[in-house]
Amino acid sequence: ELWKSDGTPVGTQLVTDLFPGAGSGAYSDLTPIGAGVFFLGTNGTSGTEPYFSDGTAAGTVLLADIGQGALSSQVGSLHLDVFGAVLYFTALSSTFGREVFRTDGTIAGTFLVADGIPGATGSSPELIGLAGSKLLLLANLEPSTTGKELYYLGPGGYSLVRDMNPGQLFGTAKSTTIAAANEVGGRLFFGTASDG
Repeated sequence: ELWKSDGTPVGTQLVTDLFPGAGSGAYSDLTPIGAGVFFLGTNGTSGTEPYFSDGTAAGTVLLADIGQGALSSQVGSLHLDVFGAVLYFTALSSTFGREVFRTDGTIAGTFLVADGIPGATGSSPELIGLAGSKLLLLANLEPSTTGKELYYLGPGGYSLVRDMNPGQLFGTAKSTTIAAANEVGGRLFFGTASDG
């Protein structure tokens, strides 16, 4: 279950028994955000979903049941914004497919950023990093024409940065893969594993 510690015996305490009884809350991906921590856990009713805790039982909340019911949202590809106040992540929803969500650690501030392919298909995004204020990611918005390519996600939704691996191979659009990335001085440096 979720504990907190200041490094002393008396300061090491159970925060909450998320999955009541002997069941395990199955915690993973603990990530600092704002004045608390984002994590993935289960309460035994919903699947593995995103939570936030401020270090108290009352302040430990399910942010959203994205997978709906006992299904898990399969959260992945976490990325904090430059101020560490907003966390972007990918998640699987039966309504939207796999898309990008964001949270500021509150229920009201946790929502879908953009539905790249309307409906349950999903754009299968992979978050890469920030270039200034732009969140860069690989997404498969046009499988038949561009494949999975580099986009940035802004207030207006997805915008193609560049089709880095253009053309088709055996009638299927070629895709770009990125091996590593790092943000330096407002720019994103990355290495492509395939660019044609």
